[in-house]
Amino acid sequence: VEEIDRAILAPEWPNGLGLDAIEELSARATELMDMRQEREAQITELKNVIIGLWERLKIPEPERQQFESDSNGVCDETIARCEEELERLVQQKRERLASLVEDTRRSIEALWDELHVGEAQRAACEPM
Repeated sequence: VEEIDRAILAPEWPNGLGLDAIEELSARATELMDMRQEREAQITELKNVIIGLWERLKIPEPERQQFESDSNGVCDETIARCEEELERLVQQKRERLASLVEDTRRSIEALWDELHVGEAQRAACEPM
């Protein structure tokens, strides 16, 4: 909380504002709008990564909706919730990495079968 914020909230704040006070208020409003935009961008970035991990990890829709309903706004608490959810999902990804790789291999093999990819072409992707 800035000094100007404390002054505005103080009971002795004057009703008639001078030019200096108006300039301070204008500057503070600009700072707060910038802060809001930065937080919105940070939350959007975190949520985009979270959504990608939800898809990859096949997180159930009710769990996703609960997180979304608990994570509204642009306050520090919302950012913290997003960071916690991201960390939880990264940990799940680490724990399930082997099964995720196996699922991806099966998907590739199914596509190969659909496309009638020959054994020679499949062998070119041997690391699988």
